[in-house]
Amino acid sequence: MPVPYAAGLPKRGRWLFGDDVASLPLFSAMDEATLDVVVKAAWNENGFGVAAEVTGKSMPSYAQPDDPAAGDGLHVWIDTRNTQGAHRAGKFCHRFAVLPAIGRGKSATPGVRAVEIPRARDATPTSDLELVRLASEVTKGGYRIEAWFPRETLHGFDPESSPKLGFHAVVKDSELGDRSLTVGDAFPTDHDPSMWTTLELIRP
Repeated sequence: MPVPYAAGLPKRGRWLFGDDVASLPLFSAMDEATLDVVVKAAWNENGFGVAAEVTGKSMPSYAQPDDPAAGDGLHVWIDTRNTQGAHRAGKFCHRFAVLPAIGRGKSATPGVRAVEIPRARDATPTSDLELVRLASEVTKGGYRIEAWFPRETLHGFDPESSPKLGFHAVVKDSELGDRSLTVGDAFPTDHDPSMWTTLELIRP
């Protein structure tokens, strides 16, 4: 999937992305589902960003900081070296949970968590996730969440020498089930980089 270059991100103000950031084709949209999802991605020399907009919910969004997979949120797998021939994650593979609402009510705040990839052959070096920029809005019928990962939070991110990323995304929802970018959990997408999509970072 091509991801065009996006200068000037993250933006200052309420939202990090502009309206010109294109959506990724969500192949699982061909399946019957109540949850409506739009997933976006953007990049420049300074980092990589992801976003999701979710509608169709009737229950408030909620996530637990100590168990991010049990609540609502956008989960992304990023392989900064696109190791498509490998069946086990290496040190360039990351998984993050981007959570629109940790806690309940007006005190709920967005958050991001690193999630361990099962069966990985090498551990991904830790990074300071306090550097990740987040923007979120929770509505009655869903939420919008944007996250910008500075390059120092993505081990191996080097668009000049490695202009392709391995990538997978799943919107997890405790009410309506999951929606994935491509195939669902019948395939080993949670730990096998060869099952992930390739994003081509397109320069202007």
